[in-house]
Amino acid sequence: MRVGMTQMIDGKPGRGVEFVQATAVGMERRGFVSFWGGDHIVFFQKYDSKYPDGGLGQSGFREDQGLFEPLLTLTAAALATTELRVGLSVEVLPERNPIVRARDIATLDNFSNGRFDYGIGIGWAKEEYAALGVPYERRGERCDDYMRAMKSLWTENPSTYHGDFVSFENVVAYPKPVQQPHPPFLVGGNSRAALRRTARLGDGWFGWGITVPEIDDCLVMLDEELAAVGRDRDDLKMYIGLPFGGPLEDLVAYLTEVEQRGFEEAVIGAGLSRKRYESQLDDYALALSRWTR
Repeated sequence: MRVGMTQMIDGKPGRGVEFVQATAVGMERRGFVSFWGGDHIVFFQKYDSKYPDGGLGQSGFREDQGLFEPLLTLTAAALATTELRVGLSVEVLPERNPIVRARDIATLDNFSNGRFDYGIGIGWAKEEYAALGVPYERRGERCDDYMRAMKSLWTENPSTYHGDFVSFENVVAYPKPVQQPHPPFLVGGNSRAALRRTARLGDGWFGWGITVPEIDDCLVMLDEELAAVGRDRDDLKMYIGLPFGGPLEDLVAYLTEVEQRGFEEAVIGAGLSRKRYESQLDDYALALSRWTR
């Protein structure tokens, strides 16, 4: 199993492009495999929507929360490194135009020389969908449609796709991604619907913020959904993400359990300080040396 880290890069003083590149280089030097960015287009001071786990999603947001466009953040990280993978954990895909986003991602995959992992999900905030003018209803079906359309744009020339939410005919879409057949779709979410999407359309599953017993419950559902479409876990990448700020020995114990369940990568949501990130990375690398290169 490998270990990466995810950061919220919000543009606050000291947390701009220099911080992105410095922390990415620091992660690569210490043997971490990947640098991940999160996604929300806009935030709100008050949410009526509830994150599926009961509140984890919005509990860490400030009243003036923001994020840089994640693909630009990841491009900065990729250009400062040579081996470190960059990834999204996860993008709210139904809020994007799939034709535009397919080109964006092909660009990043080329600029990073095929080091991009594409985590996607359907989101939970009705407020965000409303602000963007995108219907919240049927967002799961919209996501499935967009995934299929983007695969067509990345793998066919010319590309033709007709679905309920996107339709095009004989589109010439270049550049194609470096990764073949395309950057991996890592489907985020811990629900039955997300695991069904993983089995039917995904190259991998990206679980987030769940306990070991909850992981086991998800794996049972995932196996059922994979079997229903003639697949199994050997045909799937498995990632788990964990927001973390406690004792490092607790993290080691959790990752040990995760590794035993066959996960390919664990992504740690560690809030790195702009002043202390070097020593923080040293501490994490030492504690997690079993999983760093």
